Amino acid sequence: MAVALITACGSGGSASYEQTHSASQILADADLATISSRSYHVSIDETAESGPASAEVDVENGNVNGKIIESGIRTRIAHVNDQTFVYGSDLAQVLYLVNPRLGDVVNSRAHDTWVLVPPEMWKTGFSTALDFRKMSSCLKRLSGVSKKGASTISGQEAVELDDPARSQFYIQIAAPHNYLRVVFRTSHGCATDATARSQMITWSQYGATFHITAPTGYADLKDLGAS
Repeated sequence: MAVALITACGSGGSASYEQTHSASQILADADLATISSRSYHVSIDETAESGPASAEVDVENGNVNGKIIESGIRTRIAHVNDQTFVYGSDLAQVLYLVNPRLGDVVNSRAHDTWVLVPPEMWKTGFSTALDFRKMSSCLKRLSGVSKKGASTISGQEAVELDDPARSQFYIQIAAPHNYLRVVFRTSHGCATDATARSQMITWSQYGATFHITAPTGYADLKDLGAS
């Protein structure tokens, strides 16, 4: 009888997060975590219209530092206090595709320094690719999402959710239930790049301090273009 009592008491462990919460509840928790996240590192790999593209970026309190590679062109960026900077040699390569004359100016006068670029470059390009709040809000509204069990992403336990489009969403089992990885296997309305044919986003280093600051001694593209 004593053995039976011990066995009965030992079998009453509490169910885990992924067992007690529905897929929609887990997505809602992940959305709240996304809204409140202040810093993290993010890696993006996708198949864009122009071919493979990738990004490695640190984000802290709305400031950004990292690099994006698309069409074989590496673009180092820093976005601090609503100002966006692109490293000169990288910016020249981008400009050669749309404004060769300005590309020559940047390459000759600001090759080895950061360049302050117009706000539109951030608003129409980089900010969209990093708008994870919009992505999370979109995922929260999906229907037909199902739980597929637990796995490990970047050393952390995650619950996997799948949608009818075969996309996979990995959400941290431990609070605050951050997104750890999202895999869009085909074009998807919730992807941060609407033109991407596939996209994988991986987050890590939540809560880290990156000390992102604006570069010093930078050039201004507006002044370079006027010269």
